[in-house]
Amino acid sequence: MQFLIQARCFKAVPSRFTICDAWDIAESELSPNGRLVIDLLADDASISPSLRHDAVWGGQALLEFQDLQALPIPTEGRFFNVNYLFCEGLSVFREAVVCGLNGQIHSSLAALRSAAELFTFHYWWKQRLFGAALNEEFYDWLNKRKGDKDFSTVIRDLYARLVLPKNSVCESKFRELYKELCSYAHKPLLKEAINTIRGGNQNVPNHDVVLYWLSILCDVQRAVLEIAISQTPHALYPLELHTKFGFNPPIGLFFDHSNFLALREALGSEVTASYQANYRTQDPPKSQIEWYEALPDLTPEEILASWKDEEEIVDEAKPSAERIFFRYSLMKAKMRALMWGWAYSQDAPDIAELGRRVRAGDSGTGSESKKPRVN
Repeated sequence: MQFLIQARCFKAVPSRFTICDAWDIAESELSPNGRLVIDLLADDASISPSLRHDAVWGGQALLEFQDLQALPIPTEGRFFNVNYLFCEGLSVFREAVVCGLNGQIHSSLAALRSAAELFTFHYWWKQRLFGAALNEEFYDWLNKRKGDKDFSTVIRDLYARLVLPKNSVCESKFRELYKELCSYAHKPLLKEAINTIRGGNQNVPNHDVVLYWLSILCDVQRAVLEIAISQTPHALYPLELHTKFGFNPPIGLFFDHSNFLALREALGSEVTASYQANYRTQDPPKSQIEWYEALPDLTPEEILASWKDEEEIVDEAKPSAERIFFRYSLMKAKMRALMWGWAYSQDAPDIAELGRRVRAGDSGTGSESKKPRVN
């Protein structure tokens, strides 16, 4: 398998950043209708700047959570695929955005429903497998050797364990949103019909339809984002990982300042501060942050020296800060590519087989990824 992975590393908020930038949507993926919708999003003064901003940065913030997907190793058995649902959820989210931009609103809403389900199941399974010696229950479910889990029960169980800040998307709000997405798969009300909202059946860029779709997209992104934050509140406390770990940071444990920039833009500074206050004493992330802070700082020379067994980069004439930033960005993209390759691996080794491969000098998973692209 091949995966093209993008890792955007921000030093500051870009002066121009679009929904196509966030989801890496190429011009060739847009229909003529889609290009007109992009123009509408850019120029229609009746679409609030805050809604456009939330649509763009809510998606980018979700993408940043690729770096908070830990890969717990059980006592025995398989484990490489435990982040499959998260990766598939991101893929479906992207499809929903492409469909929505191209005017395929029903397809987009169906994809948003699927994405919401995938993320909900992902974080529910993360809770269920935490500290487990085996992941076989997950694999039995994934491979349909056991019956499907009732989604309503999964929602209830997931939210029962979340520590949500005030005014966040609670269980009842999530159920209302999910019900709205489901109506298109069953019996949409007359007032909910896309033709009613559009004022006809001509599939041309329409302000009311774009506004309706954009609002639902933002609501789903926000609901999933708050589940991700509550499950991994480390996201709210950015750290300079390379100063402690060089280019070998722990997998899925911390957000850096680039990750956090996108999250803060999605939530807003005021909400971000309130969320930080809500989770500050919770453990995790309290003990993990204390562990990080107790580690000694590396010098720039020590950080650069940790770039081992990687492709040679000839940039000695550049400032050390720039050299570090580039390598760190490249390493982030590579780790994301590995996660995706592991998540979809059809023949990933179990613990026993992995041990044998490591001793033999081969820890491959049977999948491959294209060279990561860093932006």
